[in-house]
Amino acid sequence: METKLTRIAELAKQRPRVKLQTLIHAIDEESLKAAHSVLSANKAVGVDAVTKEEYGEKLQENITDLLERMKRQAYKPQPAKRVYIPKVDGKKTTARNTRL
Repeated sequence: METKLTRIAELAKQRPRVKLQTLIHAIDEESLKAAHSVLSANKAVGVDAVTKEEYGEKLQENITDLLERMKRQAYKPQPAKRVYIPKVDGKKTTARNTRL
């Protein structure tokens, strides 16, 4: 998948005014499995309360279902939620990858 995404990035730089309609052709079961394997297991769960380990128990089934929903445009990712974490110095940082 890295090669496909690199090529898409190159094309986007070459033709910045061209709109990409879909990237589903660049995603397959292998790329989704690779993405799952590099996820950190110690991150917070999403609103669905599913951990990486739980998702991985039926990884093939989950990925097949996800890919099918993505191809028929039935997959709708949940919006990200920004969470500010107060620090000792009075500043706040943003917790990333938190889902509503």
